[in-house]
Amino acid sequence: MNDKTAVTMPGPMGWVPDVGTGRKNEYKRCVEWLYQDRPYTTYAQAMSLAGLPLITEEWQDVALWELEARLLGSVLPAHYQRIGSCVGQGWTKALEDQILVDIASGEREMWPGKLAVAFIYAFSRCEVGGGRLGNEDGSLGVWAAEAAAKHGVLPRKFEGLKYDLSGDDSMCKEWGGRREGVPSELEPQAAIHVGQNIAMIKTAEEIVSAGQAWRSIPVCSNRGFTMTRDKYGMCSPKGSWNHCMLWRGVLKIKHPQHPGGRVVIPNQQSWGPSPDGPTRVTLQSGREIELAEGVFLIDIEVGAKMASQEDTHVVDGVRGWDRPKLDFLLG
Repeated sequence: MNDKTAVTMPGPMGWVPDVGTGRKNEYKRCVEWLYQDRPYTTYAQAMSLAGLPLITEEWQDVALWELEARLLGSVLPAHYQRIGSCVGQGWTKALEDQILVDIASGEREMWPGKLAVAFIYAFSRCEVGGGRLGNEDGSLGVWAAEAAAKHGVLPRKFEGLKYDLSGDDSMCKEWGGRREGVPSELEPQAAIHVGQNIAMIKTAEEIVSAGQAWRSIPVCSNRGFTMTRDKYGMCSPKGSWNHCMLWRGVLKIKHPQHPGGRVVIPNQQSWGPSPDGPTRVTLQSGREIELAEGVFLIDIEVGAKMASQEDTHVVDGVRGWDRPKLDFLLG
């Protein structure tokens, strides 16, 4: 294998797969809180209870970053983490995607601007995790799921803000290192904007179903990859990363070994523009798409193995940025 396909350490990690000896109990506690008022835990169960099929015969290619170009005028640059804040990065980007999905679907919602990573990161570590990681960077996906569902998030810029939240990691180290986490005066505002309809993802079928429904999937695992895309936009599994990334849809690409198309997941990094290699991809439908900065493709089977580590979730909305009703315009 040449140097270009060798695994490097392109950035800090940050997923904590084991919190001492109590990780399983902690995971169970968070799951019990998340689903205490719901008759489901997994995405498949939620779909079944809604009377909806998990997989439909009609295929739809979904690349969530295309909504940024359509609604904001350009694709947003990849996050660039400088500490082990990947769990906050993945979950925050997932919430941004879902705001844009709501806008595109015609809901009365407005774009608040880029969201501050520090809220989910610090809430997950401190208000949810109890500060038990100490000075060690990182968090758990299930902690972030509870943080998103219970504590919420705010944009990097809003009226009266006295903190500098302009960068991807602004305040992550400071707030995430405090036992009390996010400043108390910001908590009531953040709690207005919480993630909705969170469910666990465990299987390839759930990944495809959620992706085709335009839902974002933050995935936590120890699966590493090469850092150069092949000519199909794909990176191969290699090495081990304790890391959180974001799945932003599902695609069927044109590939000589798959006459009916190869099912792949667009995997969003939070290490800036890496990996390198081709970014133009031809879909089985014949359409060509451009991968967003920091996105590479992975096989659906690889994704299923990552999800089987049971710290991958799906979210499909964010509450609280509804457009005001301008009734006086209606006369």
